[in-house]
Amino acid sequence: MRPPQTEVIRPPRPDRLIGRMCGSYRVVKLLARGGMGAVYLGEHPAIGSKVAIKVLHQRFADDPLVLERFFNEARAVNLIGHDNIVRVLDFSESGDVTYLVMEWLDGPTLEKLLHARRPLPLSRIGPIALQCCRALQAAHAHHVIHRDLKPDNIFLVKQGERDDFVKLVDFGIAKLQDAGAGKTQAGMVLGTPAYMSPEQAQAHPVDARTDIYSMGVILFQMTTGVLPFAHLSPSLVTQLHATVYDPPPRPRSLVPDVPEAWERIILKALEKDPARRYQSMVELHDAIVECLGELEITTDLPRAGAAMAALPARGGHRLLALAIGAAAGLAAAGILVLVLRPWRTPPVVTEREAPPVKPAPVSEPERAAPQPEPAPRPEPAAPQPEEQPAKKPPAPVELVRLFLVSNPPAHFEARWRRGSKQGETPAQIEVPKGSRVRVRYTREGFAPFETSLVAGAPQAVPGTLSPP
Repeated sequence: MRPPQTEVIRPPRPDRLIGRMCGSYRVVKLLARGGMGAVYLGEHPAIGSKVAIKVLHQRFADDPLVLERFFNEARAVNLIGHDNIVRVLDFSESGDVTYLVMEWLDGPTLEKLLHARRPLPLSRIGPIALQCCRALQAAHAHHVIHRDLKPDNIFLVKQGERDDFVKLVDFGIAKLQDAGAGKTQAGMVLGTPAYMSPEQAQAHPVDARTDIYSMGVILFQMTTGVLPFAHLSPSLVTQLHATVYDPPPRPRSLVPDVPEAWERIILKALEKDPARRYQSMVELHDAIVECLGELEITTDLPRAGAAMAALPARGGHRLLALAIGAAAGLAAAGILVLVLRPWRTPPVVTEREAPPVKPAPVSEPERAAPQPEPAPRPEPAAPQPEEQPAKKPPAPVELVRLFLVSNPPAHFEARWRRGSKQGETPAQIEVPKGSRVRVRYTREGFAPFETSLVAGAPQAVPGTLSPP
């Protein structure tokens, strides 16, 4: 018989960048890894100062378009020079490594704060939102649009004796609107779907008002604890379709204690038509200041430690406590529990603390019952001839997901080499990575719409049909 197979556990491959010098800084450890690169903690060997080093993946280093976007981050941040935007200290290529050196941010992201899916008090939302507005207005004044504004890109750090000092990061897909900077290809969708504006989701030209819509999504999430379309299917096609066509729910339908004036600010920032939104970050900033002033809510940053103390405790509660204002009560929390998943924190019992388990009493008849005879041991099986090792299957083809959205909804036909797909929009399909895909949208009474693309990454493929 064959000896039993033992699983071999291989140690993880060491990171080739750890210990390497990037300019004046030594790479200490990996902090995060993403689709286009990774972020490391760096340290100056002599003086010990810390930095964040953003390294581009080697497979993108020869792509001029990706390199341009990577360089855009350093260029955009350098142009703006605002206190609420992360500072880029260096940009360089060293051998096979292309990297940015940025200031070290010692604090959580807004995404980590919102992970608990609990509303924040207006006294905390206001200062965070106002700092974001001021930083983005400074960017827009230098013709820089962020285009990927989301809680992951908003750091909350300590400054002096105050918490929640905002630092915006990741201007990597920012569009510089000065002459000759239109590097983004027509029809290319960049950004994070949940925070995209309708025009961005449709790959239409965008301006500063796309950041205003994204800011509206963040205001909605901070106010209610959830995203505007969290009640729909998490499918990206469904989310993109809702972004383009569906009105968001009213925040007061989720959290009744939200002031009406605050709700109006959020809904205006979330208007589908850019002309109906706030037309600048200055307008949004001033509307927030006026609203909070009328509600007598401070816009000062919280003192160190006070921000976390204001959050409701997690342990032992089945309902989520609402944190909007001091008067938020159990009635509002009861409504929220229909929207959010209730949870209970189980008590932690260590082995030492666990009470001894007493054996159950056994009755006399049970004691006297005869024990069953042991089953006969099966005869050992005859040795089988050794199997030939199976042929190694071919490596699977890497697929890319495409999201087909049209206005109005229509029939689609997608074709690529050795494959095709038909159906009705909205829909999502998977195609081989790197293949050229041709998509045709048709609907009775409308002129057909055709487009083509190279499937390099997940993206939306929007189409607008018009009468003939």
